[in-house]
Amino acid sequence: MGVARSQLTHDGFCDWKHANDRLGAHEQSKDHIQAVLSAASRATKAGRVDSELVQEVDRIEQYWHSVLKRLVSVLKFACERGLALRGGNETFGFPNNGNYLGILELLTEYDDFLRKHIQNHGNPGRGHTNYLSSTICEELVRLMGNQVLNEIISRIKLSKYYSLSLDSTPDEGHIDQLTLIFRHMQHDTPVERFVKFLPNQGHKAQEMFEGLMKLLADHDIDIHNCRGHSYDNASAMSGRYNGLQAKVAAVNYHAVWIPCAGHSLKPFWTSIS
Repeated sequence: MGVARSQLTHDGFCDWKHANDRLGAHEQSKDHIQAVLSAASRATKAGRVDSELVQEVDRIEQYWHSVLKRLVSVLKFACERGLALRGGNETFGFPNNGNYLGILELLTEYDDFLRKHIQNHGNPGRGHTNYLSSTICEELVRLMGNQVLNEIISRIKLSKYYSLSLDSTPDEGHIDQLTLIFRHMQHDTPVERFVKFLPNQGHKAQEMFEGLMKLLADHDIDIHNCRGHSYDNASAMSGRYNGLQAKVAAVNYHAVWIPCAGHSLKPFWTSIS
């Protein structure tokens, strides 16, 4: 190929003191670049001794990609509508197997690929890969939730200024958790987004303030860009000196506290009822 003779290609290299300089110059040389391109050309699937194996791997990857694509679509449909995913069992063919498996069964009437997959892998038991188990379902929901959260956070940062609302509410296990909502501008339209539930931080203002600041720090949201915050009228939230609103105002005086209108109107409606 008319390659120029050099120590690196023909004679042997021993000038290790200047190895960095020599190797850098060699990597940028015309001969080296041409050799890399030739190796890449020879490594195409048609020219490899393991071409059939590579094609089989690609076929398997495409198969499971098609399975996961359908599963994610069903989860998006159910989660957007707040439907419960799990049922009394995880067995195909039973009427109480939940919305997730039930919707997949419905799709098999119109999707031959999914029908064959469920027939071959639907109820195999443990130790068999099918991506239809509750474990994979929960993992997909968690990954999708993280993606949605990251998108909301990125839009908040793009808007820069925001307001927030925070309050505690008990879950089905009667354990309090903090509900955090952000409000910001998207283009010229105000939008309100539920961000996440925070684990129980305690009922004291300092504990809730620390939980809020930790979440903002974890997602790199600057508290100094907050322009409003709203809570209920409990003393731990609205206290002038030690309430949550006072602690937020202490680190950012631009954040205006707005009392919850629903809690403020309650005594009025009670008096006239």
